Amino acid sequence: MILYILIVFFVILIVYQLLLGFKQSNIEGMTDAFSSDTPSTDTTTQYTDYNSNESNNCNVVSQQNTSNIMLLKKQIDQLMTTKNTTEQDMTTMQKQVDDMQNQLLTIQTQQQQFITQMQSNSTNSTNSTNTSTTTTPTTPTTPTTSPT
Repeated sequence: MILYILIVFFVILIVYQLLLGFKQSNIEGMTDAFSSDTPSTDTTTQYTDYNSNESNNCNVVSQQNTSNIMLLKKQIDQLMTTKNTTEQDMTTMQKQVDDMQNQLLTIQTQQQQFITQMQSNSTNSTNSTNTSTTTTPTTPTTPTTSPT
């Protein structure tokens, strides 16, 4: 009798182990690259809301997580590209502003020199005119002879 119980017990253990071996397991991330469960990276990703009715299925939730993470990574990459482009544009614009500022300073200096030169020429011209009009011509004096 005990022998029959032990035989049945071991048969049940063997059958149970065989059932566990053929049962599909839910180990996340253990899919091969050619599996249809693996989400493809070349498709356009969009945010996927989580369905509360399917929250018990680990594979569905993990695939939603994967696609949402890929979407977030794509958006962050786009933001980083935009940031780098903006930084380069700002650097270029700052160089242009600095160049324009230097050109304006040069023009201002040249304008100041021109004004100074014009004032100097005006002063010289006025002085020339004043000296020519203020001088009176001298009349020659004739020698006088005295009678002796």
